[in-house]
Amino acid sequence: MVKILFSSVVNRTSILRGHMTWPCSISIQFIYIYSKIFNNNSYLQILLQTLLIKCMDVELNPGPLQNVEIVHLNVRSIRNKIDVIEAQLHDSDIICITESHLNPLIPNSDIKLESFSDEIHRKDRTTGHGGGVIIYHKNNILTKRRHDLENEHIEMIWIEVLIQNHKFLLGCIYRPDSNIEYWSKFEQILDKASETSMDILITGDLNVDMLRTPPTSHLSRLLTKFNLKSIINKPTRVTPDSATSIDVVFTNNPSIVKNTHVDPAFCSDHSPIYMEVCYAIFKHKAYKKTVWMYNNTDYNIMNDELNVIDWNLIAADMDTQELDYHRSKERYITPNSI
Repeated sequence: MVKILFSSVVNRTSILRGHMTWPCSISIQFIYIYSKIFNNNSYLQILLQTLLIKCMDVELNPGPLQNVEIVHLNVRSIRNKIDVIEAQLHDSDIICITESHLNPLIPNSDIKLESFSDEIHRKDRTTGHGGGVIIYHKNNILTKRRHDLENEHIEMIWIEVLIQNHKFLLGCIYRPDSNIEYWSKFEQILDKASETSMDILITGDLNVDMLRTPPTSHLSRLLTKFNLKSIINKPTRVTPDSATSIDVVFTNNPSIVKNTHVDPAFCSDHSPIYMEVCYAIFKHKAYKKTVWMYNNTDYNIMNDELNVIDWNLIAADMDTQELDYHRSKERYITPNSI
């Protein structure tokens, strides 16, 4: 009986990055009934402790989600690379994919990452081959697709992400080589995003080398207009003939973006770029200071101190005689430490 009840509980428990979720309340009821049968709560404690050990990654003080790790990768076709992406990027919270090379006939089940939510945000190219963008996220990350910010002519996804009671916009974009009209459509998208008054984070592949982009270019003008700062300043695509930084991270609030880095490429000729979004507020250590309460001055003590001073001697030799101001003050003024 013990083995049956224990197996029922374990089989109904799913482990998600150190957090246990219970698909059905029956699991907890099994443990509760089991403890009542033997009239001993120790059985309940043992079973719960065993389940925690099964997690193998239990946070002692989990608290609210402190930060979100985001990674962007241009995969140049994802269907035959699901396993390697899962192996390399499973620790990240959000994965932004460009050049997915999918079409609407390919179901989400064909591109599912086991460590991530079944909710997959994607935008496939509807005409021609190539292109396409995808955003994966972990189950404990709250997201909302923002179709209202998207443009049918731009391969870009917008999602709203919630972290520590803060919302920010995350955009994943892919730009093939295109004409000048592209930038006017991109400007319209940025206009809508900026009207939300939320922090903005954009990552993707723009096919513009940020290491050699002149300040007069269309992209530079848009970054200036919308107060967007480019974070990545290293090559992200290295070939035998070139080293360019075409995979980007833009934000209008650099203070929330931490630990950005570029890792070696592993499934295409593009390197994955990592970033963390963090809204943690670091409190300054409190300190004490003394405030003198002049309203509570004892003027009798002060007058007595002044009367015993030989003012003639002080006037005669001001360079060698001084009043010990602070020592006298402590005698007749009440300090208050705050």
